[in-house]
This record gives sequence, C-alpha cells and structure tokens, in this order.
Amino acid sequence: MQKPLLEPVLYLTIVLWPVFWLMTWLSYFNGSLYITVELSGFTGTETRGQLSFAGLLSALGSPSVLARGTLGMLKFDETDTLATINVPVLVMCGASDIATKPVASDRMKAELPYSERVTLKPGGHMALMEQNEQFAEAVSTFCAGCS
Repeated sequence: MQKPLLEPVLYLTIVLWPVFWLMTWLSYFNGSLYITVELSGFTGTETRGQLSFAGLLSALGSPSVLARGTLGMLKFDETDTLATINVPVLVMCGASDIATKPVASDRMKAELPYSERVTLKPGGHMALMEQNEQFAEAVSTFCAGCS
C-alpha cells in the first residue's frame, strides 16, 4: 500500500495543503476530528481536556509538514546506530499504540546497550498524555537509577 497509495496521497497533500488544512479545520469545528484523534491516539481513558488539546494540536499541524515528515519516516532507518548509543535510554510506548507499535520498542530495547523499556497501560499513541502519572513515575525512576 505504501508505493501505490500512501506515497502519492502524501505528495498530493504537499501540493494541496491549503485544501487539506481547510478540511482539517472544518472537521475540528464540527467535532469529527475528535473521533479520529480518539481512535488513533487514545484508549478511552483520556480526559475531555486531553482529547480537546490533542484535537487542537492536530488541527494546528500543517498537512504539508506532516506529509513531508511521514515521507521521511518511510525512508528512515537508524537501526545500525542503536548499538553505538552508550548512554542510558528509556524506551517508552503505549500498549495499544497503532502508530509506533510496541514491537518497535522491543526492537529498540534489544539493540540499545543500556536501555530500559516501559509500557504505559492502557495507552495509545498519546500515552504520554493519557497516562501522564505513569509516565512521570517511569521517568523519575529511570533518572534516579542513572545517577
């Protein structure tokens, strides 16, 4: 799907970004953007304020910039670099993240020489926001172990 569908749509988004941005803002104002943000980023434990904030962030993001970033991610591979990182690394993921799958965190943990992996449950792509107390505790514990 990447070559025949996703990449052409991303290039089209770069060219027609004003149209896509207008559609995003229309969906923000009519409320339908919140459905997309909730389904793609959260697991149902978010607060109304967290959902509202994430929805606004989604509307503010330039479709052209997001499309360029996605195209860049499709080609990005720093797997060989991981083994050369010689500082402690905390790898965090949401248990139900559909954008950056937990299996990718497993791979990073396996390749990083000094790493710890924490899974935020329940948590989607916005687990940092949705499970902010778990996140803060994990960071605090990790940092205490580094000193």
